Amino acid sequence: MTKHFDREMTVLKKRILTTGAMVEEMLRESVRSVEQNDAAAARWVIERDAAVDLYEVETEEECLKILALYQPVALPLRFVAAVLKINNDLERMADQAVNIAERALRLRDRSTPGMRVGMHNLAERAMDMVRKSLDALVELDKAKALEVCRSDKEVDDLYRTLCESIETQIRANPKDLGPGMDMVAVLKNLERCADLATNIAEDVVYTVDGNIIRHPSLARRTNP
Repeated sequence: MTKHFDREMTVLKKRILTTGAMVEEMLRESVRSVEQNDAAAARWVIERDAAVDLYEVETEEECLKILALYQPVALPLRFVAAVLKINNDLERMADQAVNIAERALRLRDRSTPGMRVGMHNLAERAMDMVRKSLDALVELDKAKALEVCRSDKEVDDLYRTLCESIETQIRANPKDLGPGMDMVAVLKNLERCADLATNIAEDVVYTVDGNIIRHPSLARRTNP
């Protein structure tokens, strides 16, 4: 049974990585659709969402099958439980990418270059957190997971700064209210992806040592 279990766990790990790769590509293309007014890229992201939804359901079924057939304990049990949650977080990231793509279609015929300044930096930081959180999962690297958690504040701060900049531009040019609100929504979607990456990182920490850090009151004092 051990060989079969190990094989199932390897397949599960590959599945969650595949989902992660799909979501990363959707995020990249959604950001590009805004930056380059690329309607084709935006529509590709929107159409791609169904594939991620299907993969999420299949991965969830795989997790439940492993729990039912092998009844894992300790770290393997925590890993499967983490994948169940991370699987859902990745699907929600795909939804954020779709939201960005839909805003890109609304912004396509509006000239708002000043409002898009800084968006690329925020997107790169958020996507870097996504990549590192998935790497931490595969490698069961607690240090890398904690690094992701620490990065979240930087993204939050940058998000607020960019939103304040857009607010200033809208006050100077009230006619830009519509596109300005669309850009704020894009930034919020990116900030939300960083939050979801943090969720993944927190689940990695739990997988490694059973420590729940998403609620400070429950984290052990030994947590760095």
